[in-house]
Amino acid sequence: MLKDHLLKEFEQNIGTPLSGQYLADRYQVSRNAVWKAVKALEQEGWPILTSGKKGYLLDPEADLLSEQGIGSFLKGPAPDQIRVFHEVDSTNAEAMRMAISGFTGSALIVSDAQTMGRGHSQSTFYSPGGTGLYMSLLLPASLDTEAMRAVGKAASVCVIRSVRRLTGRACVICRTSDIYLEGKKIGGILAEAISPDLEAGIIRNVCIGIGLNLTTKEFPKELAETFSSLGGGCRRNQLAAAITEELLAQQPFDPTKYLSDYEKYHADL
Repeated sequence: MLKDHLLKEFEQNIGTPLSGQYLADRYQVSRNAVWKAVKALEQEGWPILTSGKKGYLLDPEADLLSEQGIGSFLKGPAPDQIRVFHEVDSTNAEAMRMAISGFTGSALIVSDAQTMGRGHSQSTFYSPGGTGLYMSLLLPASLDTEAMRAVGKAASVCVIRSVRRLTGRACVICRTSDIYLEGKKIGGILAEAISPDLEAGIIRNVCIGIGLNLTTKEFPKELAETFSSLGGGCRRNQLAAAITEELLAQQPFDPTKYLSDYEKYHADL
């Protein structure tokens, strides 16, 4: 649909107005068709600005998640499906439901908020709307239990690489797969096996859940002293795409691909 194409254009050119004539020429439609598509996006809640005669642009202050927005930043490996939610209980739980229902491909699940975000050892992950990146990547995999132990470490390296490349901030890995910045936790990874073949000792699917505080300022009292945020620096769609590409490039999860970086980025805090 034209409006999906336009949304990708606006995401790729954030902060830069695109003229109606440019968009009409690019997609071989009339300027009136472009105008109607923009109005449809506005009715769906997308904050489209008009910059005089220069054209249309997505409000740079709005950091909204969308399938089109994530797709606009995916330049390399991409999942078979991208699903974006306003709110779910847990993106890992949603990924598991997909696997149980018979989905056999790869899928990226992203949500603006989680009501029951999960961490290690039955802990919860605070997941307010609009300020964090909460995502899970569901992957078909043929892993033994030893290789499964490597998934969380590999994922933490992918997150660190992506954050450092996009923001320049020197995050580190603590414990196995917690993400820290300046001595405080800003996120974590929860890798879970799905559909294990216990007789063969093989795992058929893996779900990699990632939660990152990007601009969260208010935390529950019990978290306020130990949790912090990345502080922005990139769009959520862009970061989700970067982490996804890094994770897909790691397939299969071979420790030799990430171990040196894991040791370099690991810190004992």
